[in-house]
Amino acid sequence: MLIKTILPFFCILTTQCENWDFASTRVKNEIWKLFLTNVLNLVTICVIFVEFVMRKTYFRSQPIMSELTGFMCRENQMGISFVKLTLTDFFAGIVVTEIMNWVKRIFSSNKKEFCTSEETVSLLYFQALVWITLLFYPFLAIIVPFIFYIRFKYSYYVFHYHRRVPNETYASSVINYL
Repeated sequence: MLIKTILPFFCILTTQCENWDFASTRVKNEIWKLFLTNVLNLVTICVIFVEFVMRKTYFRSQPIMSELTGFMCRENQMGISFVKLTLTDFFAGIVVTEIMNWVKRIFSSNKKEFCTSEETVSLLYFQALVWITLLFYPFLAIIVPFIFYIRFKYSYYVFHYHRRVPNETYASSVINYL
C-alpha cells in the first residue's frame, strides 16, 4: 500500500517537471509510468508467492515462510494470502485516500484536480489483482461485483466532493488509450 501511495506522487511530479506541450502527451506519459510501476509491484508480489509455493528462493538465501500454518497445502495458503492482499488493498486504499483528502481539505480550501491517469491505473491494478486472486480463490467471484460497485460509488463520491474538473482538457481520441 505504501508503494501505491508514494509512487504515483513521484511519477506525476516527474511528468510535470518534463513540461510537455499538450495535456494528452502528459496524460500518456503519466499512464505509462504509473502502469509500469504498478505492474512491477504486482509481478514482485507474484514472484514472492510463487517462490513460496515452489519452495525455491530466487532473491534470498532463506525462504519467506517455511511452515504451513493451518493449511492443507501451500496453494491454499497462497490463495488466502492473495484474498487478504486484495481486500486490504481495497479497504486500505479507501481509508488512506479519504484521510489524505480530509487532511488536504483542512490545510487548503482548494480542491485538488482530478487525476485521470492515477485513477485509471489504480483501477487497472486492482482488476489485475482481482484476476490473479480468482485463479487461487475462485469464491472471491461472489463478492467481486459488490467490491467493484462500492469502488465505483466511492470514485464518484471522491470526484464530486474532493476533486475538481481538470484545467486542461483532452479528447480520448487524441490519447488513443481510453
